[in-house]
Amino acid sequence: MKVVIVDYGVGNIRSLTNAFEHIGCDVELTRDPVRILAADRLILPGVGSFPYCMEKLKEYELDKVIKAYVSQGKPMLGICVGMQMLFDFGEEHGGAEGLGIIPGRVIHFSRYAEEKQLSIPARLPHIAWSAVNWSSNADAGQLFSTTALSGFYYFVHSFVCVPDNAAQVLATTSYAGLDYCSMAIKGNVCGVQFHPEKSGVLGLSLLKAFVFN
Repeated sequence: MKVVIVDYGVGNIRSLTNAFEHIGCDVELTRDPVRILAADRLILPGVGSFPYCMEKLKEYELDKVIKAYVSQGKPMLGICVGMQMLFDFGEEHGGAEGLGIIPGRVIHFSRYAEEKQLSIPARLPHIAWSAVNWSSNADAGQLFSTTALSGFYYFVHSFVCVPDNAAQVLATTSYAGLDYCSMAIKGNVCGVQFHPEKSGVLGLSLLKAFVFN
């Protein structure tokens, strides 16, 4: 099973590479379009701001390559900001267009709280081990055949993904009384807001399920 991590100069690459090697994957970090399109599983990492990550993707024209990969119907996983970039638009630092693979937007926790008419979290970013609860309404398709992966994962973020279609919310997490989408899915494309590569045995189990299911 060939796992390719998109190399656009952003992301916690060493931890990700180590995690996939640990579960027995042949993993490669590359920005070569040919090698990306030939991957069995594609990983889009992301750390930092949404606009900067999108700028770097476009600098190497990887946004087009990622969309071409997705059009083949092969599985892809976005992690943290990599999840956020799957959406249409992110409002961080004045806003930027995303990849538009999953319809929806990415907004700050404070705006999300206001829209829900709830209190804004006192502490941001959300840095914690928090529970990920799988939704009974979402269709995991061929990516995940079980909800036994519910449990605590490691989060670091201040922005929240809001899918247009509630059926594309694969799992939710609660922070300061706010329930939000922590996993989203559309076809064979999945995004996780948490860091599975930093989430111990459960995180490795999720990556293994994504790769080998």
